[in-house]
Amino acid sequence: MVLLRFPDTVCAYDDGALLPDLPVVTPESSEESAISAALFALRDAYGPVGAFIYLHGQPIGEPEVDDAPHTGVVDAVRRPFILAKYLWSDLAAAAGAGWAGFFTATRMDGALGTSGQLPGGARGLAAGGLAGLTKTLRLEWPTVTCRAVDLAPELEPDQVAELLFGEICDPNRLVAEVGWGDRGRMTLEAGARQLPPVPEEIGYGA
Repeated sequence: MVLLRFPDTVCAYDDGALLPDLPVVTPESSEESAISAALFALRDAYGPVGAFIYLHGQPIGEPEVDDAPHTGVVDAVRRPFILAKYLWSDLAAAAGAGWAGFFTATRMDGALGTSGQLPGGARGLAAGGLAGLTKTLRLEWPTVTCRAVDLAPELEPDQVAELLFGEICDPNRLVAEVGWGDRGRMTLEAGARQLPPVPEEIGYGA
């Protein structure tokens, strides 16, 4: 296992939560060229990537939605997209050899953003975007196990690690997203619903 850790100027970390003696590769910045170079260095030192877990952290500062251009929020959305771009070849090869996985982990509300109690401002929007990325990759990478996992903020780190490991080991590849919170384990399911009638004063345009 190798930790790809972005610089402290990009992400805020709780160093006490890091695994002891874990190899670390640090990109020089969050720019695409730096991320690509870091992944090449990782391959050279430790071999190709067979599984990847993106842990969504807290951007520097707490910008509101109106401050979307804030660098920390923009990077929080861009980083996983860039990583997926450069991980595809490794994951495709690993899948062909037996198994490969791409997982994202967020700490929204443990209910995939459906509780109405998301983190404030753009931070919550960035976390929610990871589920969209993961579900898109699931369609584009049919041989790779892709899943978005949302863990309630009140869960302790050891609980988070255990639950996330359980999702990685789950053989049911049909589940695209999972939440863990006060209701236990949940996912979303599409269903038919009758739409309310359009008020007469609104109507439809010609």
